[in-house]
Amino acid sequence: MNVIELNDLRKYYPVGRAQLRAVDGASLSIASGEVVAVVGESGSGKSTLGRLALRLIEPTSGSIRFEGTDISTLNSRALRRQRRRMQMIFQDPFSSLNPHMRISDMLAEVLVTHGIGTATDRRRRIEALLDRVGLRPQQADRFPHEFSGGQRQRIAIARALAVDPSFIVADEAVSALDVSVQAQVINLLQDIRRDMGLAMMFISHDLAVVRHIADRVAVMYLGRIVELGPCDRVFDSPQHPYTDALLSSVPRSGREPKILQGDPPSPISPPSGCGFRMRCPRALPECAQVQPAPRPVATGWSTTCIRKDILPEASS
Repeated sequence: MNVIELNDLRKYYPVGRAQLRAVDGASLSIASGEVVAVVGESGSGKSTLGRLALRLIEPTSGSIRFEGTDISTLNSRALRRQRRRMQMIFQDPFSSLNPHMRISDMLAEVLVTHGIGTATDRRRRIEALLDRVGLRPQQADRFPHEFSGGQRQRIAIARALAVDPSFIVADEAVSALDVSVQAQVINLLQDIRRDMGLAMMFISHDLAVVRHIADRVAVMYLGRIVELGPCDRVFDSPQHPYTDALLSSVPRSGREPKILQGDPPSPISPPSGCGFRMRCPRALPECAQVQPAPRPVATGWSTTCIRKDILPEASS
């Protein structure tokens, strides 16, 4: 069952007489217990898509269905009732935590806002949450500056879990952490996903982390999803030249990385046809004519590249 469904979602920002197309027609669904990673260069629209999914920002057009309800048209009161089931983990745990509040007060505030439990119930729940994310209950009365970066991110995760959500957006949730701490937090997120059956949108630029945690991967370029499919198959046999370029740029043992040349076009004045064609080594003349729609590669796998020379591994 799909927990979240984004359909032809767009977010345009006015820039003078033009429009900046931050997200330009993205469609994506995430099922219960599934992690879908969203990857791409800076400015590709990843974080905007995550905020749209939670309706933290208003879409220009398109629909957002959460647990069967179209939340893109809900008023503020009706939307607030849905907020309990939708949470976000931000990149920087220090800036996302109130430095003037004790951890216990911060977590209690979330529970009070949503009318959960008595004071005694909330204290027990806070202790259980801290234990769930690998912290000691007696640490609840400390302030954020008294914790390490990894511990602060665990607190941010506890805050997101406090209201029993069914969908979480993790926006670069481990990119600010040391590598050893990253592994601990990733393992924690995997345990939580398994135990609670959460649907998760995992936004990241770290492809090694993505391959470790994600079931499927959505590759974004210039506000559009250019490839979407099972993580291992996309990584092993990318079907869009941009996906191939991203994966080829990652250093690997015994192989020099291939650096993608050029900069992405401006989202204010994107090129005609395929947005990647100006940088694509496989571009055809017709790539400039029509903006390509997603086409199936295999079951549950699609790409917007018009070329038909699919690798054998993909069609099997």
